[in-house]
Order: sequence, then structure tokens, then C-alpha cells
Amino acid sequence: MTGPPLVARDLLVRYGGEVVAVVTQHHALLAPSIAALEADHPRRRFVAALILAGREMTAEPAAEPYDDDQAQFYARILLMPNDEFESLAGRLHDVELAEHFNVPLEQVRAKREDVRLDS
Repeated sequence: MTGPPLVARDLLVRYGGEVVAVVTQHHALLAPSIAALEADHPRRRFVAALILAGREMTAEPAAEPYDDDQAQFYARILLMPNDEFESLAGRLHDVELAEHFNVPLEQVRAKREDVRLDS
């Protein structure tokens, strides 16, 4: 039986220009500004997705260096799957998409760019 993948090193997760979490092999500690938000708050959900992405990025055996921008890209895929996003993006405004996916508004704009570059 194997345990969880090992994180190569402690991670400082940044979002919006601030450290929002510290991730160790066994724990993820949210910054007070994030921990104070309700569990389903878009910003807190996005930070949780960043933590998952960061752990996956740095886990052995295929560890890669942690990068905030790359982690945000992976978090957008997790929270806004491409197929669903693309089917709604032409009909809904960014605010409506942010509400639908329960993500920060600026991440909808970034996701539009992601799918545009992927086309």
C-alpha cells in the first residue's frame, strides 16, 4: 500500500501578489486572509485548487518546479473544465461564468485566454 505522493519541498503558494498558503508534505496552511473566508468563497476555492495543483506539480516521480502561473492554469482546468466552459462562454457574460463556476472573476478572463490559445 502506498501513501500520498511526496511533495518535493515546501511550497509558498501566491495569488494576487500575496502568499495565500504554505504547503508541506503533510499540511496545507491557509493565510489568515483566506482562512477567514467561507469554505465555498470563490477565492478560497481557487486557492484550494492552487494547492492541489502545486502538490501534483511537485510530487514524485514526475516532479516539476512549482510555478504560480502554471498552477493557476491547472486550477482553471480543474474548476472550469474546457468543454463546459466553451459551451457556456458564448452565451454568458464573465460575471455569470464566475458565478456558475464559483471562481474569481479574473480567472474567467484568464480562462477565455486559455481556450483561445488552445484553439
